[in-house]
Amino acid sequence: ATGACFNQTSAFVLPSSHPPYFAYTGSWAGPNGCGMAISTHANGTLSNVTQSWIYVNTSAIHGLAFGPEDKLLYSADLSADKIWTHAVGNDGTVSLVDRLDLPKAGMHPRHLAAHTDGKYLYVLMEHENTLVEYGLDQETGAPVEELETYSLLPEGKNSSGYWSAEVMLSHSNRLLWASARANRDTDYVGYISCFSLRDDGKIKELLFIEPTTTTGGIANQVSPAPFSDEWMALSDFPRGYVEIWQLRNLRGEEAVTAGPVAKVEIGDGGCCANSIWYD
Repeated sequence: ATGACFNQTSAFVLPSSHPPYFAYTGSWAGPNGCGMAISTHANGTLSNVTQSWIYVNTSAIHGLAFGPEDKLLYSADLSADKIWTHAVGNDGTVSLVDRLDLPKAGMHPRHLAAHTDGKYLYVLMEHENTLVEYGLDQETGAPVEELETYSLLPEGKNSSGYWSAEVMLSHSNRLLWASARANRDTDYVGYISCFSLRDDGKIKELLFIEPTTTTGGIANQVSPAPFSDEWMALSDFPRGYVEIWQLRNLRGEEAVTAGPVAKVEIGDGGCCANSIWYD
């Protein structure tokens, strides 16, 4: 890393799907959180750090997400309990739009997702084990109003035994997946939640909360299939496997559920913090 991110490390990279095809990162762990915009060559390989920027000295960025057409960049500042909004210019560089301070310390926004309609942002709070739906300013795209908060744990579970992990939209943008992990290697398991969305992205309802096979460790990363709402990949760190989950009864009359239908064991003592679908 160069510039403001010299000698920093990162836990997240976000590639743009629109020209000029930059990749963006935020530094983890802190302090002195920073971000980088990295240009690419025509063949997709990384070229050079075009821009770097500072958040605040208490910052550590764990997740990034684009707004519609990749014109906005949202940053989940876990350590400083903030959500940052940057505008992405035609040259790939960013400029600060807004900084939202969360209402209390220790909520720990880990990852986030923005609906393609540009009206809603979904933020997963690691420590609170909640998913918060924000309304977006229609002029700037910045989150301005906390609309709804949903627990990612079954009723009666002690939140101190868990730390939530991931939130991602499905292929059609009509479903929202989220995951929670057990924060100790005990007999606890993690949980997968799925929400249905209106056409404009407003959360309609929680469809289910299903237990995972193991604790999830530092992973329980959900990766929805890019071609269908029916499938989702789940990676596990402490045991070392990747599962494929299938959504059931999405268009039927019975309750919507999901569960693993395929599993690949990777016996290396723990692996697989992330997974991608590759065609």
